[in-house]
Amino acid sequence: QRLIYVAERALHYLQPGGNLFPDLDEPAVFPEEALPLIPPPTRQVFPAEDSVYIGAHYTEGRDVFFSATAGLDPTLPPPPHAINLILGEMGSGKTTLMRWMMLQRLLQGRTVLSIDPEGENNTLCQAVGGKVIPAGIPADQETCLLHPLQADNPSDMLLSVRFLMTILAGEAAMTPGVNAVLHEAVLARWERFPGNMSIADLRDALAGVNSPDIAVPLAILKEYQKGGVNDGFFDRKNALLSTKLDPGQWYNFDLSTLREANKKIIHAVLAWFIYHVVTVGKQPMDIFIDEGWRLLRSGAFADLLDELGRRARKRGIGVSLVTHLPGDLAKNQTSLSMASTAFIGRMSPDEAQLFFRSLGVPEGEAVANAQRVSRLPPRVFLAAPSGGRGALFPIAVTIPPAWLDFWKKLGATSFVKPQ
Repeated sequence: QRLIYVAERALHYLQPGGNLFPDLDEPAVFPEEALPLIPPPTRQVFPAEDSVYIGAHYTEGRDVFFSATAGLDPTLPPPPHAINLILGEMGSGKTTLMRWMMLQRLLQGRTVLSIDPEGENNTLCQAVGGKVIPAGIPADQETCLLHPLQADNPSDMLLSVRFLMTILAGEAAMTPGVNAVLHEAVLARWERFPGNMSIADLRDALAGVNSPDIAVPLAILKEYQKGGVNDGFFDRKNALLSTKLDPGQWYNFDLSTLREANKKIIHAVLAWFIYHVVTVGKQPMDIFIDEGWRLLRSGAFADLLDELGRRARKRGIGVSLVTHLPGDLAKNQTSLSMASTAFIGRMSPDEAQLFFRSLGVPEGEAVANAQRVSRLPPRVFLAAPSGGRGALFPIAVTIPPAWLDFWKKLGATSFVKPQ
């Protein structure tokens, strides 16, 4: 518990006849005269079971907790969706807030997935026993990124095959003839060997189909099968990623080495993976997407965000989208319409006003909020409760010294300055 002393409220506890203002040349104010001037005490909001500690109310000092499933106040109806926004310009503290939330969720035994465009989370992730996933072919000659052709029935396998072909060759290559031969190859393979298959298995199945349309998929898949120049993406013995994730494990996708040549494949692989762990694996987890503006410009991720927004909350999955360019959110209305709670750090008045206006806030209120946001100090965020449930209020992100000492012992404190 925290005891907060407010001078005016001390009048409630004075003994009758006591000196109201000892050693001070102040006018005497009796308690019954002061009571109407005293604002009512703020209600302390107690956390939900899955809440994380964010910090202290910037003006009132009370503790503030946040739950992806219950929002900022668990006594109110739950948020309609599980996508939460962390906004702010560079240096506003949004990455610190994101990591603070991730670390607490890990200690609660949650699986955490993070998409890290600059590789800034690698050291911290490894320090707590997490796994760093590279944006390319793994160095181990026996390990690939993932095995994409996994399914429990031939229908799902055909969907996986068509998805793989689409990300490798594009929609234009998926002619009716190609779709037909893929269908025939999958059925023939499933009758003989039901279950998962490799790229090489798919090529063998295609080679058994009597049709000239097999030439296109055979040519496209060749470099990705075992022994091909790009077999490290999909067709090696072991895979870094699986739809069955370990609870309490952190998976950090390091996109700092992403090259233009393989950007489309990597984005599609991540989209496929996250979609399957959410919709097929149905495991509760938290997903943090840093620098979300980059991925929102990728068609695969824009579609993925829409799917996550519709399915995540019902499956106990929280999604946090972090960005310093809210203008990209305004272009992608899915991320806004599906968003619940927002933590808004310091931004320019123009950027902030664009964001508030895109939420449907009246013009006058948008201007006032934008001016307020532009004056926020670092690591202070304006919390916008989901669905307009309550007024915006400022939070100072506060990390207790005991936590900083703990992470220092792990050799991973470069991510935040002491409070």
